[in-house]
Amino acid sequence: MEYRPGKVERTKAQLGEAVISLLAEMPPESVTAEAIAKRAGMGRATWFRHFSSKSDAATCALVARWMHWAANEAPVLDPQADLLPFLRMVYGQREIIALLYARGMRQSVLDASAKIAEALVVGGQIGYREKFYLYGFVGIQDEWVERGFAETPEEVAAMLGDFGLPL
Repeated sequence: MEYRPGKVERTKAQLGEAVISLLAEMPPESVTAEAIAKRAGMGRATWFRHFSSKSDAATCALVARWMHWAANEAPVLDPQADLLPFLRMVYGQREIIALLYARGMRQSVLDASAKIAEALVVGGQIGYREKFYLYGFVGIQDEWVERGFAETPEEVAAMLGDFGLPL
């Protein structure tokens, strides 16, 4: 799968990355539209044209990062073939994910996880089974984050196998 974001997607991802970098420096209530736009090298109006919340911007940045990963590492989300690489990618983003959780933006991570999973489902067909696995995985990822990424990606994959999932 080739991922070529258009100008709007690039702008939104850049604003989202600015939000994340500012959250690393200050509490969410101190992150202003002006600071975000300045960090992104854009005007304040650009921020308001694309987002109404810092949470939405953070979600967008994560989705863009993960779509880039998917384009290079996983052409289709195949639980048997791509789970461990996906877990490794999430683990590689653990500092940003932990930061967002610590800043009260857990939902941004959960929303991004669900969006990326749905975007990568084979053929784009989402049925009961696919949603069961996708949202189950998001729940498992949430617990993994809450535990401070205590387990390695390999250990999480093994746990999923222990649950009887077809991995």
